[in-house]
Amino acid sequence: MSHPLAHSLKNAGCAAAAALALHAGAPLAAQDEPPAIDDADDDADYQNADDYDVDLFAQPGPALQSLGVAPRRASAPSTPKDFGYDLGSVSGPDGDQIGLAISVSPYWIGARRLTLEGYRNQTSAPERMFARSEVSLGGSYIDADGAHAWRLAAAAETQLLDAQDHRHDRAAFECLHAAWNRLRRGEHESAITDIARALAENPDIDEETLLKMQEQALAGSTGADAFETARRQCQDESAARLIARASWIVGAGAGLRTDQNRFAGFDYDGVSAWTQFRQPLTDDGRLAVFAIARGDFDRAFDIGLPAPIKADAFEAGGGAALQSTRYRVDLSASFNRRDFRGLAADEFIRYAAVGDLRLRRGLWLEGSVGRIDGSRFSDGTFGGLSVKIDWGDLRRGL
Repeated sequence: MSHPLAHSLKNAGCAAAAALALHAGAPLAAQDEPPAIDDADDDADYQNADDYDVDLFAQPGPALQSLGVAPRRASAPSTPKDFGYDLGSVSGPDGDQIGLAISVSPYWIGARRLTLEGYRNQTSAPERMFARSEVSLGGSYIDADGAHAWRLAAAAETQLLDAQDHRHDRAAFECLHAAWNRLRRGEHESAITDIARALAENPDIDEETLLKMQEQALAGSTGADAFETARRQCQDESAARLIARASWIVGAGAGLRTDQNRFAGFDYDGVSAWTQFRQPLTDDGRLAVFAIARGDFDRAFDIGLPAPIKADAFEAGGGAALQSTRYRVDLSASFNRRDFRGLAADEFIRYAAVGDLRLRRGLWLEGSVGRIDGSRFSDGTFGGLSVKIDWGDLRRGL
């Protein structure tokens, strides 16, 4: 992360340069006094809310969830991806499916300079809900008993509770503030003082030159690396607080499907909606219970018949979890009902074990195994695998 940005340096430098120019006739000792720094510009660089991401259980993209390619039937609460990719696959009695999704958090496209303090104090509850939202587009390929199909989906998810908002964590703000004061403030004050003097001598200096001056002023400093280490520690502490709080996520998506052998002729393939509420049982959040619900309406299902059958499907259940900031294991059971067009309703129980593992910052692996019992069409075992990449977190972790 770069601290500060060129244009904020110029703003602060111009103000300081103006002060130096007004006191040009003052004694040299007076000119050597460091200029005041604009707190707003300073905060926007070292406490930038857009850059402050907690790498906690990056869920499969909402589009994969809508397509049914994700190991989980309803996303577990986590931190939305600023920009990410998801590759998922699932195999079971109804066939094999593989899918890909691209996801973004649209709120942060227009909030690049918002500070953590500004986010806490200047945003409304609907704005923060939007900030915790993720949208995605995805597609999948189905191979079921020799039949093939392509599906497309657009979907969105949001966290409903402020308690699960890592940017709304006051302790995180205080941690970053203390780290900056301890490791970086003095260096940047000196850099801005030098730039202010340069601006006093040449007010038309361009921003590229200012940025080079900043880099030279901070060259050889160990403060940047030390601050990044402290920043990661602040984020890890915030993530540990999040898993100890109740969380609630909701999502919905709509799809298209074609049963042609070529990528054409798509028709409407229904909508899906899902939700999960998770309640920790221990102070550290290590043990938790959760409830899930999902509905798929007017969707085609591949159940081993000559052609897919449309149905409205409903699922409700719950389970228990063992979790930390680096892994999560869920055991669950759910009741399912599918009301097929032209066929009798099918009811069954779905048992699943789902695990998440963080391979490195921004890179998660999620897998599942389970069994369906009591179905007239889909009895048997199933498994799924999903690779999740949050590009922003992965890039910062390299």
